Amino acid sequence: RVLSASAQPALPGLQTQHSGSGELDLAILDAVPEGSYRLNLTAEDLGGNRASRSLEFSIDRTPPQATLT
Repeated sequence: RVLSASAQPALPGLQTQHSGSGELDLAILDAVPEGSYRLNLTAEDLGGNRASRSLEFSIDRTPPQATLT
């Protein structure tokens, strides 16, 4: 099994670590600056079958503001 990940722009600490149970840890997002990102994942099994997926997301660290009246 091969799993690769990349991001634009680069995500600090991005790594592909997976357990045998199918769970995947990619990065700790605490060190990632605010902004829009695109994450690209590619997986290949022992038979050479390959699948790719992309996900776009944003990180906004602005705390919400609530007004009570």
